[in-house]
Amino acid sequence: MANAASPAPHPTPPQPPPQAPTDPKRALTVNALRLKAIGERLRDHLSGMSILPVGEFVHLTYAFARGIDFAVSAGDIPVLANEIPAILRKIYELRKETFIQSSLMVLVISCKNACSKKWFQPTDSSDILRIANELSGNFCTSSGQAASDSAVLEIISQIMPR
Repeated sequence: MANAASPAPHPTPPQPPPQAPTDPKRALTVNALRLKAIGERLRDHLSGMSILPVGEFVHLTYAFARGIDFAVSAGDIPVLANEIPAILRKIYELRKETFIQSSLMVLVISCKNACSKKWFQPTDSSDILRIANELSGNFCTSSGQAASDSAVLEIISQIMPR
């Protein structure tokens, strides 16, 4: 029992949070495992084996794209690279669903970057580039068509009175 004259014990300093792996090889291994797990969950959902809530499906799609981006930026080609186009095509079939459109576009951009690093077979690469061109029309002006100032002003003048 401590008496009033004895000093109070010193609190222990808080421990720093665990750091992310600093070894690049370990980080690539963890990313490859993560990509594999996410790919399996997406495949299970798309085949009807396990139905995910919409928010989780969208989150997994973004996470899949992040994993691809990480591997591309590190110059790595993950083992499951040959499975990515099939997963992308299945998600692409849902392109009319508004809840998936933005995450699908992010995934397509990531896959397009992987195409530039020769991850996929030429037929898969050309299919991914075709998908990217088709989807880009939903988000912006097509690459071959510049928006003219008069067309933009006309659209704005129609929208503003509403």
